[in-house]
Amino acid sequence: MIINFLACGQVGDLIHTLYVVKSMCLRDNAKANIFISDISSQLPCCGNFTYDTSKTYEDLKDFILLQPYVNEFNILPPNYTEPHINLNTWRDYIEVILASSGGYTKCWSELMIEKFNIDKIDGPWIESNIDPNTVNKILIHQSDKRHNPNFNWDSVIIPEEEYLFITTNINEWNNFQNKRDNIKLYLKDTVSEIISAINSCKFFIGNQSSPFAIASALDKPRLGVLDNTSKGFYMDEKKYYNNISWYYDSINKHMGVNPLNLV
Repeated sequence: MIINFLACGQVGDLIHTLYVVKSMCLRDNAKANIFISDISSQLPCCGNFTYDTSKTYEDLKDFILLQPYVNEFNILPPNYTEPHINLNTWRDYIEVILASSGGYTKCWSELMIEKFNIDKIDGPWIESNIDPNTVNKILIHQSDKRHNPNFNWDSVIIPEEEYLFITTNINEWNNFQNKRDNIKLYLKDTVSEIISAINSCKFFIGNQSSPFAIASALDKPRLGVLDNTSKGFYMDEKKYYNNISWYYDSINKHMGVNPLNLV
């Protein structure tokens, strides 16, 4: 049995919606054909990827095709009319939640389970290769948006540890204001390489962007630096996963399993 799925940007959103793909494939003993597109599609897509669809496809294809529940991965062909599940409809659901509650009060797992009527997944919902360069290392990342001025990076940079700042975008490293001698740049070319690196690390620290979504999908021990507008996407993930820690401010924080014994 084959189930067709449609996904659009951003990459972090696609990573989270693979939760739906895996759960449905396990439930129905099926394999997935996953198509990506953008708002130029004739089908309802709610956003674009950071890079164009062709580059996004090339960046992701090795990783997506590695998943045991995936049959094919392609860019959506023109005039596509096959039956499919539109993974973008979670966006409509969060707008209903926003209108009723005044905020994004559902975490990712709840959004996926409720919107698509699927079963909870225990543990990771993606698989990846190993990057030997990041084994037993702490990876950190900060995108150019969704910063949290309440977070003190000094509180997590321990002198005796070695840190790698992981990114595919050199500007993120250039704009990172908390460089230390024990933080080195780890610049990769593709998202698939980022996933392998995160899969191999012992701990991940980052703000709300695609690398943190990847760390969540791999269920790595992780600390999320949450921002004000979208913190609700992760705060209640502690009900589903023990490896997640997060920080919004000195009062609103949660520490799960973490090898650095952060408090």
